[in-house]
Amino acid sequence: MSDSRQRSLAVEPGRSVIVQAPAGSGKTTLLVERYLGLLGVVEAPEEILAITFTRKAAAEMRMRILQFLDPGFESDEPHEQAALEKARAVEDRVAEWGLRENPQRLLIRTIDSFNHYLARTMPVASQLGPVPAPAENTAALYHEAARRVLETIDSRDEIADDVKALLLWRDHRSQDIEDLLVSLLGKREQWLRVLAGTGTPQRGLLESSLETVIGDQLEQASRAFHQALDRHGIAGDELLEVLRLAADSLVEENRPGALVDCGELTRLPANDPADLALWRGVGFALLTNEGKWRKSLTVATG
Repeated sequence: MSDSRQRSLAVEPGRSVIVQAPAGSGKTTLLVERYLGLLGVVEAPEEILAITFTRKAAAEMRMRILQFLDPGFESDEPHEQAALEKARAVEDRVAEWGLRENPQRLLIRTIDSFNHYLARTMPVASQLGPVPAPAENTAALYHEAARRVLETIDSRDEIADDVKALLLWRDHRSQDIEDLLVSLLGKREQWLRVLAGTGTPQRGLLESSLETVIGDQLEQASRAFHQALDRHGIAGDELLEVLRLAADSLVEENRPGALVDCGELTRLPANDPADLALWRGVGFALLTNEGKWRKSLTVATG
Protein backbone atom coordinates (compact mmCIF):
# COMPACT_ATOMS: atom_id res chain seq x y z
CA MET A 1 0.00 0.00 0.00
CA SER A 2 1.16 3.53 -0.78
CA ASP A 3 0.00 6.73 0.92
CA SER A 4 1.90 9.04 -1.43
CA ARG A 5 -1.32 10.59 -2.78
CA GLN A 6 -2.59 11.36 0.74
CA ARG A 7 0.79 12.86 1.65
CA SER A 8 0.82 15.10 -1.40
CA LEU A 9 -2.70 16.32 -0.62
CA ALA A 10 -1.77 16.99 3.01
CA VAL A 11 1.02 19.43 2.08
CA GLU A 12 -0.96 21.55 -0.37
CA PRO A 13 -0.86 25.13 1.00
CA GLY A 14 -4.50 25.86 0.17
CA ARG A 15 -5.88 22.76 1.88
CA SER A 16 -6.81 22.31 5.56
CA VAL A 17 -6.12 18.81 6.82
CA ILE A 18 -6.03 16.63 9.90
CA VAL A 19 -3.34 13.95 9.83
CA GLN A 20 -3.81 10.83 11.94
CA ALA A 21 -1.00 8.29 11.85
CA PRO A 22 0.92 6.06 14.27
CA ALA A 23 4.33 6.81 15.73
CA GLY A 24 7.21 6.48 13.31
CA SER A 25 5.06 6.97 10.20
CA GLY A 26 6.71 10.27 9.20
CA LYS A 27 4.29 12.88 10.53
CA THR A 28 7.12 15.27 11.44
CA THR A 29 8.61 15.00 7.94
CA LEU A 30 5.15 15.71 6.53
CA LEU A 31 4.83 18.82 8.70
CA VAL A 32 8.29 19.96 7.65
CA GLU A 33 7.38 19.48 4.00
CA ARG A 34 4.17 21.48 4.44
CA TYR A 35 6.09 24.25 6.20
CA LEU A 36 8.69 24.38 3.41
CA GLY A 37 5.90 24.54 0.83
CA LEU A 38 4.31 27.45 2.66
CA LEU A 39 7.59 29.35 2.58
CA GLY A 40 7.15 29.47 -1.18
CA VAL A 41 3.79 31.29 -1.07
CA VAL A 42 4.15 33.86 1.74
CA GLU A 43 5.61 37.37 1.72
CA ALA A 44 7.48 36.86 5.00
CA PRO A 45 8.25 33.78 7.12
CA GLU A 46 6.38 35.30 10.09
CA GLU A 47 3.12 34.66 8.21
CA ILE A 48 3.50 30.95 8.99
CA LEU A 49 2.75 29.76 12.54
CA ALA A 50 3.46 26.23 13.76
CA ILE A 51 2.27 25.37 17.28
CA THR A 52 3.39 22.27 19.19
CA PHE A 53 2.61 20.94 22.65
CA THR A 54 6.16 20.61 23.94
CA ARG A 55 9.44 22.51 23.65
CA LYS A 56 11.13 19.32 22.53
CA ALA A 57 8.77 18.96 19.56
CA ALA A 58 9.20 22.63 18.62
CA ALA A 59 13.00 22.34 18.78
CA GLU A 60 12.96 19.15 16.68
CA MET A 61 10.77 20.70 13.99
CA ARG A 62 12.91 23.86 13.83
CA MET A 63 16.06 21.75 13.53
CA ARG A 64 14.58 19.62 10.75
CA ILE A 65 13.46 22.68 8.74
CA LEU A 66 16.87 24.36 9.06
CA GLN A 67 18.48 21.07 8.09
CA PHE A 68 16.52 20.95 4.82
CA LEU A 69 17.27 24.64 4.18
CA ASP A 70 21.01 23.99 4.41
CA PRO A 71 22.32 24.06 0.78
CA GLY A 72 24.76 21.26 1.60
CA PHE A 73 22.14 18.89 2.98
CA GLU A 74 21.48 15.73 0.99
CA SER A 75 19.22 12.76 1.74
CA ASP A 76 18.81 9.33 0.19
CA GLU A 77 15.53 8.67 2.04
CA PRO A 78 12.65 8.40 -0.48
CA HIS A 79 10.10 10.00 1.85
CA GLU A 80 12.33 13.09 2.26
CA GLN A 81 12.81 13.85 -1.42
CA ALA A 82 9.63 15.94 -1.76
CA ALA A 83 10.64 18.10 1.24
CA LEU A 84 14.12 18.47 -0.18
CA GLU A 85 12.72 19.67 -3.50
CA LYS A 86 10.57 22.29 -1.76
CA ALA A 87 13.60 23.47 0.23
CA ARG A 88 15.63 23.87 -2.97
CA ALA A 89 12.78 25.83 -4.56
CA VAL A 90 12.87 28.51 -1.81
CA GLU A 91 16.66 28.90 -1.53
CA ASP A 92 16.61 32.45 -2.93
CA ARG A 93 13.83 33.51 -0.56
CA VAL A 94 15.62 31.95 2.41
CA ALA A 95 18.79 33.85 1.56
CA GLU A 96 16.82 37.10 1.12
CA TRP A 97 15.10 36.67 4.49
CA GLY A 98 18.32 35.57 6.20
CA LEU A 99 16.56 32.63 7.79
CA ARG A 100 19.69 30.57 8.34
CA GLU A 101 21.36 33.51 10.10
CA ASN A 102 18.18 34.49 11.98
CA PRO A 103 16.16 31.28 12.59
CA GLN A 104 14.01 33.10 15.20
CA ARG A 105 11.92 34.30 12.25
CA LEU A 106 10.54 30.77 12.03
CA LEU A 107 7.48 30.94 14.28
CA ILE A 108 7.56 27.41 15.66
CA ARG A 109 6.32 27.65 19.24
CA THR A 110 4.52 25.93 22.05
CA ILE A 111 1.07 27.26 22.98
CA ASP A 112 2.49 29.03 26.05
CA SER A 113 5.38 30.47 24.05
CA PHE A 114 3.03 31.84 21.40
CA ASN A 115 0.81 33.52 24.00
CA HIS A 116 3.91 35.06 25.56
CA TYR A 117 5.01 36.25 22.12
CA LEU A 118 1.65 37.96 21.54
CA ALA A 119 1.76 39.71 24.91
CA ARG A 120 5.34 40.86 24.28
CA THR A 121 4.65 42.23 20.79
CA MET A 122 1.36 43.95 21.74
CA PRO A 123 1.92 45.46 25.22
CA VAL A 124 -0.79 48.11 24.82
CA ALA A 125 -3.46 45.80 23.42
CA SER A 126 -2.76 43.11 26.03
CA GLN A 127 -3.00 45.71 28.87
CA LEU A 128 -0.51 43.63 30.87
CA GLY A 129 2.11 46.30 31.43
CA PRO A 130 5.57 44.75 31.82
CA VAL A 131 6.19 41.61 29.80
CA PRO A 132 4.78 38.69 31.85
CA ALA A 133 6.67 35.48 32.42
CA PRO A 134 5.08 32.01 32.67
CA ALA A 135 4.96 30.65 36.22
CA GLU A 136 5.88 27.03 36.84
CA ASN A 137 4.45 26.97 40.38
CA THR A 138 1.01 28.57 40.27
CA ALA A 139 -0.26 27.62 43.75
CA ALA A 140 0.87 30.90 45.34
CA LEU A 141 -0.84 32.91 42.58
CA TYR A 142 -4.07 30.94 42.98
CA HIS A 143 -4.09 31.59 46.73
CA GLU A 144 -3.51 35.31 46.17
CA ALA A 145 -6.38 35.45 43.67
CA ALA A 146 -8.68 33.59 46.08
CA ARG A 147 -7.81 35.93 48.96
CA ARG A 148 -8.53 38.97 46.77
CA VAL A 149 -11.98 37.54 46.08
CA LEU A 150 -12.63 37.09 49.81
CA GLU A 151 -11.48 40.66 50.52
CA THR A 152 -14.31 42.03 48.36
CA ILE A 153 -16.77 41.24 51.17
CA ASP A 154 -16.05 44.61 52.79
CA SER A 155 -16.22 46.55 49.53
CA ARG A 156 -18.90 47.72 47.13
CA ASP A 157 -17.84 45.18 44.57
CA GLU A 158 -20.70 43.53 42.67
CA ILE A 159 -19.68 40.09 43.98
CA ALA A 160 -19.59 41.13 47.66
CA ASP A 161 -23.05 39.67 48.35
CA ASP A 162 -22.05 36.43 46.62
CA VAL A 163 -18.96 36.17 48.81
CA LYS A 164 -21.10 36.71 51.91
CA ALA A 165 -23.42 33.90 50.83
CA LEU A 166 -20.43 31.67 50.19
CA LEU A 167 -18.96 32.34 53.64
CA LEU A 168 -22.34 31.74 55.27
CA TRP A 169 -22.57 28.38 53.48
CA ARG A 170 -19.18 27.34 54.95
CA ASP A 171 -19.92 28.75 58.43
CA HIS A 172 -17.49 31.63 57.79
CA ARG A 173 -14.51 29.28 57.44
CA SER A 174 -12.65 31.52 55.02
CA GLN A 175 -9.75 29.08 54.65
CA ASP A 176 -12.21 26.47 53.33
CA ILE A 177 -13.44 28.90 50.69
CA GLU A 178 -9.90 29.87 49.76
CA ASP A 179 -8.92 26.20 49.31
CA LEU A 180 -12.02 25.54 47.19
CA LEU A 181 -11.29 28.51 44.93
CA VAL A 182 -7.67 27.42 44.54
CA SER A 183 -8.87 23.96 43.53
CA LEU A 184 -11.24 25.47 40.97
CA LEU A 185 -8.55 27.69 39.47
CA GLY A 186 -6.34 24.65 38.97
CA LYS A 187 -9.09 23.00 36.91
CA ARG A 188 -10.50 26.04 35.13
CA GLU A 189 -10.29 24.38 31.71
CA GLN A 190 -13.19 22.18 32.88
CA TRP A 191 -15.61 24.99 33.72
CA LEU A 192 -14.33 28.29 32.30
CA ARG A 193 -16.11 27.92 28.94
CA VAL A 194 -19.44 27.44 30.70
CA LEU A 195 -19.02 30.67 32.68
CA ALA A 196 -17.29 32.67 29.94
CA GLY A 197 -20.48 34.51 29.02
CA THR A 198 -22.79 36.51 31.24
CA GLY A 199 -26.02 35.53 29.53
CA THR A 200 -28.69 33.10 30.65
CA PRO A 201 -27.64 30.14 28.42
CA GLN A 202 -24.32 29.69 30.26
CA ARG A 203 -25.93 29.92 33.69
CA GLY A 204 -28.71 27.59 32.62
CA LEU A 205 -26.20 25.02 31.36
CA LEU A 206 -24.28 25.13 34.64
CA GLU A 207 -27.41 24.85 36.77
CA SER A 208 -28.70 22.00 34.64
CA SER A 209 -25.43 20.13 35.13
CA LEU A 210 -25.53 20.71 38.88
CA GLU A 211 -29.12 19.49 39.08
CA THR A 212 -28.14 16.32 37.25
CA VAL A 213 -25.25 15.66 39.65
CA ILE A 214 -27.41 16.38 42.71
CA GLY A 215 -30.22 14.18 41.37
CA ASP A 216 -27.83 11.26 40.83
CA GLN A 217 -26.47 11.58 44.37
CA LEU A 218 -29.95 11.82 45.87
CA GLU A 219 -31.01 8.75 43.90
CA GLN A 220 -28.27 6.77 45.63
CA ALA A 221 -29.09 8.33 49.01
CA SER A 222 -32.80 7.57 48.66
CA ARG A 223 -32.16 3.94 47.72
CA ALA A 224 -29.76 3.41 50.63
CA PHE A 225 -32.10 5.23 53.04
CA HIS A 226 -35.15 3.10 52.28
CA GLN A 227 -33.09 -0.09 52.38
CA ALA A 228 -31.88 0.88 55.86
CA LEU A 229 -35.43 1.58 57.03
CA ASP A 230 -36.62 -1.80 55.76
CA ARG A 231 -33.65 -3.56 57.32
CA HIS A 232 -34.41 -2.07 60.75
CA GLY A 233 -38.19 -2.50 60.44
CA ILE A 234 -38.92 1.24 60.66
CA ALA A 235 -42.17 2.45 59.07
CA GLY A 236 -42.03 5.64 57.06
CA ASP A 237 -45.10 7.13 58.78
CA GLU A 238 -43.57 6.57 62.23
CA LEU A 239 -40.37 8.27 61.19
CA LEU A 240 -42.25 11.22 59.71
CA GLU A 241 -44.11 11.74 63.00
CA VAL A 242 -40.86 11.69 65.00
CA LEU A 243 -39.24 14.20 62.60
CA ARG A 244 -42.21 16.58 62.82
CA LEU A 245 -42.27 16.44 66.62
CA ALA A 246 -38.51 17.07 66.78
CA ALA A 247 -38.79 20.02 64.38
CA ASP A 248 -41.67 21.55 66.39
CA SER A 249 -39.65 21.15 69.58
CA LEU A 250 -36.68 22.99 68.12
CA VAL A 251 -38.91 25.81 66.87
CA GLU A 252 -40.53 26.22 70.33
CA GLU A 253 -37.12 26.40 71.97
CA ASN A 254 -35.88 28.78 69.29
CA ARG A 255 -33.08 26.40 68.34
CA PRO A 256 -32.10 26.95 64.68
CA GLY A 257 -31.07 23.92 62.70
CA ALA A 258 -31.59 21.93 59.53
CA LEU A 259 -34.35 19.86 61.09
CA VAL A 260 -36.63 22.92 61.38
CA ASP A 261 -37.54 22.48 57.68
CA CYS A 262 -39.17 19.14 58.54
CA GLY A 263 -41.97 20.69 60.64
CA GLU A 264 -44.52 20.33 57.83
CA LEU A 265 -43.08 17.10 56.42
CA THR A 266 -45.79 14.86 54.90
CA ARG A 267 -43.52 12.48 52.98
CA LEU A 268 -39.96 11.30 53.01
CA PRO A 269 -37.68 13.32 50.71
CA ALA A 270 -37.27 12.07 47.14
CA ASN A 271 -34.42 12.22 44.62
CA ASP A 272 -35.35 15.78 43.67
CA PRO A 273 -32.96 18.74 44.14
CA ALA A 274 -35.96 20.67 45.48
CA ASP A 275 -35.92 18.29 48.50
CA LEU A 276 -32.36 19.18 49.53
CA ALA A 277 -33.51 21.06 52.65
CA LEU A 278 -35.58 18.05 53.73
CA TRP A 279 -32.63 15.73 53.19
CA ARG A 280 -30.49 17.97 55.38
CA GLY A 281 -33.13 17.84 58.10
CA VAL A 282 -33.37 14.05 57.97
CA GLY A 283 -29.59 13.78 57.97
CA PHE A 284 -29.31 16.11 60.98
CA ALA A 285 -31.86 14.05 62.90
CA LEU A 286 -30.53 10.57 62.15
CA LEU A 287 -26.81 10.92 61.43
CA THR A 288 -23.77 12.13 63.35
CA ASN A 289 -21.31 14.63 61.87
CA GLU A 290 -19.24 11.65 60.73
CA GLY A 291 -22.19 10.28 58.73
CA LYS A 292 -22.95 7.35 61.08
CA TRP A 293 -26.34 6.48 62.57
CA ARG A 294 -27.07 8.25 65.86
CA LYS A 295 -27.16 5.88 68.84
CA SER A 296 -29.39 8.21 70.84
CA LEU A 297 -31.54 11.31 70.41
CA THR A 298 -31.04 14.34 72.66
CA VAL A 299 -32.56 17.73 73.34
CA ALA A 300 -30.14 19.19 70.78
CA THR A 301 -31.79 17.09 68.05
CA GLY A 302 -35.32 17.93 69.19
